Amino acid sequence: MTDATEDVRKLLCQQEAIAAFGSFALRENDLAKILTEAATVCARGLGVRFAKVCRYRPEENDLIIEAGHGWQSGVVGCVVSRADTTSPQGRAFITGQPSICNDLTKDNVFRLPPFYAAHGIVSTVDVLIKGELRPYGVLEIDNDTQHDYNERDIIFLTGFANVLAEAVRAAARTETLRGNVQQMKTLIGEKNELLEQKQVLTEELREFAHVASHDLRAPLRAISLLADWIEQDVQNSGSAGPETLDNLRLMRERADRLKMLLEGLLAYACIGQADAPAEAVDVGRLVGEIASSLGPPPGFVIRFDGAAPVLSTSRAPLEHVLQNLISNAVKHHDRAVGEVVVSAREAGRMTEIRVADDGPGIAPQLHKRVLEIFATLAGADARETSGVGLSIVKKAVERVGGTVRIESAPPARGATFIFTWPTATAPGTPIAAETEARAAA
Repeated sequence: MTDATEDVRKLLCQQEAIAAFGSFALRENDLAKILTEAATVCARGLGVRFAKVCRYRPEENDLIIEAGHGWQSGVVGCVVSRADTTSPQGRAFITGQPSICNDLTKDNVFRLPPFYAAHGIVSTVDVLIKGELRPYGVLEIDNDTQHDYNERDIIFLTGFANVLAEAVRAAARTETLRGNVQQMKTLIGEKNELLEQKQVLTEELREFAHVASHDLRAPLRAISLLADWIEQDVQNSGSAGPETLDNLRLMRERADRLKMLLEGLLAYACIGQADAPAEAVDVGRLVGEIASSLGPPPGFVIRFDGAAPVLSTSRAPLEHVLQNLISNAVKHHDRAVGEVVVSAREAGRMTEIRVADDGPGIAPQLHKRVLEIFATLAGADARETSGVGLSIVKKAVERVGGTVRIESAPPARGATFIFTWPTATAPGTPIAAETEARAAA
């Protein structure tokens, strides 16, 4: 066989080795196996006894043998070299150029680790393995006989290192993706656990509110009745003065207000429990029904202004929100004559609904406070308010993904409560189709 024929045969074998390794790297996700296979293929492709892959460690500024072929135990995963020009692999890493040493016995430049002598290493070639932000490390072949490496050997080794670099990057991306998937699974598990805990706490809160409301209503009713009986007795006997009668009145009113607080607490705790399915709700018609049920004082007008949207939603929570806002506007009005105007407009996938009155208004510094539970701007002895209604509004709106805010700036009269509500369920559902048909009509 001529030298030319042998060169062609060797070149074809090397090309087949690169192709086979590339195919292997695509199928394999374990980086350690990829690196070990790379060392083995390189050693066989160049007809040498040893090969290794060295990984750069920036914290230590060294190159550790990550995988290898032909080495005795205690080398792979253990031996390191400085990432500088005192070692063959360090020189290739620093310069980025192939580092060729055909006869280490005649080279006094390098400070070699003892394992080279233990394995009788005489010749080495090192090429850089590129990386994303910095080089991954170095690919090295070693032989225990003196060897003159030609240009084709260097081309093969460099090309192989480039294929290996891509395999390393792909494995790193796969590992990152696997880590992200695992993290996502962990987060989903934590989310589900939190949702279960929330469900338990919500159920406990609802149960507590029911028990508190049920167990305390009877004593409060008894206190109110006792106050009535005592007031009748002292009035009949004529032995009580105005101050005593006033104290009895206060006792009865305080008991009534506590009853309102308990009922409000129960309503607050039960928001979102067993919501009814979505239905087509005409907001204008709903406002009219609420106005009729409230029966506002003579001189008060409750009306819907503009085109009334038809929403696909559970009716009960929306009705509860509107009823609380409208009744609140009437209840806290400071005049015998007033107006409450409800209007709506589209806001993307939400509908913005405004409930405006011409009452005394709310100071800007109190806008957030009035939406908190048990917060009220009325006096401590006011029977008409529990301080829960607006917090129910806030909780119900936020539960469906909406927001609520207040516009009011006394001494200008009036306050406007603005909240957003989902316009419709997912397209294609029967209720969404019904909503769209009614809106078109």
